[in-house]
Amino acid sequence: MYKIFVKDKPLYLVDNFAKYQEYETSLLLKFHSEEQIYYGVQALEEEEHILSLMIFHSDLDALWNAFCNGYTLIQAAGGLVKNEKNEYLLIFRNGRWDLPKGKLEVNEKLEDAALREVEEECGLANLTLGAKLQTTFHTYEMNGVKVLKVSQWYNMGYTGSATLKPQTDEGIEKVEWMNLEQIKEVRTNTYGSIDDILSGLH
Repeated sequence: MYKIFVKDKPLYLVDNFAKYQEYETSLLLKFHSEEQIYYGVQALEEEEHILSLMIFHSDLDALWNAFCNGYTLIQAAGGLVKNEKNEYLLIFRNGRWDLPKGKLEVNEKLEDAALREVEEECGLANLTLGAKLQTTFHTYEMNGVKVLKVSQWYNMGYTGSATLKPQTDEGIEKVEWMNLEQIKEVRTNTYGSIDDILSGLH
């Protein structure tokens, strides 16, 4: 299964509808063509009453490739950073709380990109890279180009007391350590893909 956020609404690509019936969907489509995907996504983007979309096909790889054909893919990486106080590192950008991440540079490894982006966006060094956490997908449009961003997330650790420095030239206004109670509050003002990650914290 692929879960892709389109305007912060979930779109599920699945190979077995019966297996995923527990996911509530406003619109269910059986894949026949790329054009059908286009109209389904358009409905998800434009119709307020359509809160989610599921498209199914027996060949998940073929379905995924057909979906990707409508987008320019961008690979990104980021981190869920935890300190010694069991607090997590969040950034505030474009009016919402987010996690630090960014695009891969040419020939850059995912792990290196994740560490670099956290360091640049938050002003931290000496991070410890942990296990891969998960992959998230979301779409957006930039200069008339439809983009599908594939973000690889890693657990990270931090030991120290350095002053956090938001990367203001990237639009980051604040960087803060938050405990679980604080995170619970800010989850109402984040993105669907980020909320998926934060919802697993306990």
